[in-house]
Amino acid sequence: MIEGLIARIKAFVMTASAVIAVLVGAYILGGRAARRSAEIKNQREENKRLSTTVEVKNETTAKVRRMDDDAVDDELSANWMRD
Repeated sequence: MIEGLIARIKAFVMTASAVIAVLVGAYILGGRAARRSAEIKNQREENKRLSTTVEVKNETTAKVRRMDDDAVDDELSANWMRD
């Protein structure tokens, strides 16, 4: 009788341990996936900002190349701002 009770307790403890191990594993893997997802999202946002910056730079360069020297000088004199 006691042996049967001990066997049932052992089975319960082993089952509970397995369930806890699965839950902990899922929690850890879920955290990693969430961090990775956040990193990917941040990288995409940074790439978008950089793309916009490069696009503005290219537009400005093209605009300056289309202007003659005097027009560029006048533009710089009239609209010069320091960031």
